[in-house]
Order: sequence, then structure tokens, then C-alpha cells
Amino acid sequence: MVHLTRFSPEKFCLFAFALLLIIPVSSVFAQKPDENYQPLLKGQVLNLEDETPVVKAIVSNQRTKETVTADLEGRFTINALITDSLEISSLGFSKQTIEIPASYSVSDVLIIHIRPLSFLLPDVNINGNYQKPVVKVEKIKVSPYFRKDFMQEKPAEEKAYQNQISFVKIPLYGKEQPNRKTRDIMMSDKQWAKVSKIYNVGLVRELTGLNTTEADNFMMFLNSKKLFNKMTTKENASFIILEQFAIYRKAGH
Repeated sequence: MVHLTRFSPEKFCLFAFALLLIIPVSSVFAQKPDENYQPLLKGQVLNLEDETPVVKAIVSNQRTKETVTADLEGRFTINALITDSLEISSLGFSKQTIEIPASYSVSDVLIIHIRPLSFLLPDVNINGNYQKPVVKVEKIKVSPYFRKDFMQEKPAEEKAYQNQISFVKIPLYGKEQPNRKTRDIMMSDKQWAKVSKIYNVGLVRELTGLNTTEADNFMMFLNSKKLFNKMTTKENASFIILEQFAIYRKAGH
């Protein structure tokens, strides 16, 4: 015997409510992949003519407006879908837009070639005759004081500087006269050759205890007194040095 069971209206409503709860849960487990997911595309930009990397090339995804810059090897990575288009630009190259091929896989490296810019320069014709420049030399009058032959005469003052005891310095006051006579300032060469044997920086340092720099400064003071004619012997030179050194010290030096 077969018994047919009929649902009451209350049981039917409860059953329908249970189905409404089960359907959303099942839809969660059967969820499709996220359509916003974008794989990371890897690529390299090369020069079309010589296959060299295009350094710092700018790659832009026209759909997402994302922009990246290639490295020193022309390599870059960017988020993109197969349906996207990439715009590549670089200084000195033509701007280029490419579509990502359908055969591209995330394990591949997309190689992109861009064409370098080239400009046709027109020929330039220059009309005219080449002429050598005219060099004009004019003579000018130079004061004998500045001429080389004048310096070769070696006046007494210059010879004093060139002498083996180069510490001798002649103090100059006021304007230097181009053609002044130096024999009034220094003795003759013959006299100097004699005095230089007994009057030198070594004797000054020995008598005064000064160092080389201090002795040079003192000898400038002593030379200005024009006492060389009195230095006939070493004893006379020593006496003059000590006498003038005392005056030098009293003057506050």
C-alpha cells in the first residue's frame, strides 16, 4: 500500500525558507575568478636598428594609465591584460603603440622594438673666397728701464739680489724712478765682493742670536744705513752689527 504524504502550508513555507538560505552559501563556493585581476607583464624595449636596449624608455598602459620606466637594460614590468594596449616613448625615438598579443604568457618576456628618429639635413652651399687674415704689426716705444738689455747690464741693486748671499734687500720708499742711479744706494761691485766675505747672515745670527727670518729683517734695517764703507774688517763689521742691533731693538723691532 502506498501512502502519499502531503505537506501542510506551514511545512512548505519552512522548506522554502531553508532553500533561500542554502542558495547564497553555494554561490560563494562557486564564485568565479576576480575579473579585476591583472597579471604582471614583463617586457624589454630594444632599438629597431641595432637591437640595443633603450634606456629609460617610458611604457604606459592606455587603459589603466599606469606608467613605468625601463631600466638600463630596457626591461620593465607593468600590470596589464591581453586586451590592453601599451604606449612606448623615449627621447630620440618615435612613439609607438602596441597591442599585447593573445599568445603572451606570464612566463614570457615581451620584446618591443621602437624606431629611432632620423632627420634629413639639407646641403648647405657656402659661397665666398677664403682669405687669410691680415696681421699688422706695429712697433711701440718701450722705456729702456723695461728692456731686456737694460736688465742685462746688472746694476748694483740687481746684482745684490743675485749675489750668493741673497738676503740683501734694498728698501724702496716712494715711487721708483725708472732710470734712477743705483750707485748712490749700493757700493760698487768690487766693494761688495770684499764686504760680502765679512758681512753675512751667519755672522749676524752668531752675534745677535736671531733666526734666519729675523736676521733678514734686521739686515734690511742695517743695509738702509749705508754703513758698508766702514766694514773694512770683520771686527769693524761685528761692532757695527752690535751697535745697530741695539738701535734696532730700541726702535721696538
